[in-house]
Amino acid sequence: MSETLLILEDDPEMHLIYEKYLRGDFELVICQTIQLAYEVLLDLTPLLFIIDETLPDGSGIDFAHKIRNKERFVDTPIFVLTSTKELSSKLLAFSAGVDDYLTKPIEPLELQARVLSKIKTLERKTSQLVIHDLILDKNRFQASRLSGDGSLNIDLSPREFELLFHLAKHQETVHPREQLLELFWQDTKEGLSDRCVDKAISRLRTKLAESDLTIKTTYGQGYSLSKKAV
Repeated sequence: MSETLLILEDDPEMHLIYEKYLRGDFELVICQTIQLAYEVLLDLTPLLFIIDETLPDGSGIDFAHKIRNKERFVDTPIFVLTSTKELSSKLLAFSAGVDDYLTKPIEPLELQARVLSKIKTLERKTSQLVIHDLILDKNRFQASRLSGDGSLNIDLSPREFELLFHLAKHQETVHPREQLLELFWQDTKEGLSDRCVDKAISRLRTKLAESDLTIKTTYGQGYSLSKKAV
């Protein structure tokens, strides 16, 4: 898993607080607009989100709701910062799937403590999937293969990992191309076509060449993760 926090905040003074109180423990990617955050998320799976409620190009709570509904971020902690103390605003944030809610002006040490506490809780809830010789650790976004020499890492992009994890969770189930396209290519700038899925599956097959598992094509239906025929 990336040790990176994605911070969606357009206030330069807040940027200084994040740099001072969080940079020592994590890598930070700071975006000033929602559009930029979506672009960054094409290649990054952050450890935690910190989102300002009011942004130049939209609502931070709406953004939080959208990312929470993606399988990729279903377990990723989301913090929202706001300038309002109204209860209705807090309730709206929590209904959007937000984990924590802080009111500005924030106390930097409190923010730091909350973030570190949330990460420790997350680390205790390691979501690890083991199928045959394949080990998938969703908290660390790491894939590895058991062999006689121990555990060997498999180098996967964030999207490749998400795709493989999804197939592994539903082993032997055939997943239509259209379904996978909808799940994992919603926000990409690539032309949305079945070829996106086919190319990703082809790369995964290559990277799983030494594994006991492979991705099987069921003609006219889709793909499934299956044990290789002996």
